[in-house]
Amino acid sequence: MKRFFLYSILSILSFAIITFSTSSIQRPIDGDDSYGFPFRFYVAFSGMCHPCPDKMYDFNIFYLFVDLIIPFIILFLFGSLLRKRKTNRKISQEDLLDDIQ
Repeated sequence: MKRFFLYSILSILSFAIITFSTSSIQRPIDGDDSYGFPFRFYVAFSGMCHPCPDKMYDFNIFYLFVDLIIPFIILFLFGSLLRKRKTNRKISQEDLLDDIQ
């Protein structure tokens, strides 16, 4: 449970960093703001338009969910590989000590 909590916190932090570092904020120059990587889950339309859309934003909950899950899966796989490598290293060190004695 502790490991799951750690992975959750790290994935949310990495999601926030990736989202804000890859966001496209062009509203001041008559453009659209978009957030999300690799999938754009939020786009805010602005500027002059004719005809204007009914909603001035587009939000996709599925893309948000996928963008949150991707860092969690990557961190989980990375942590699993590190744990496996650490256990293999301990076993090999114990084998060496047994061989020496």
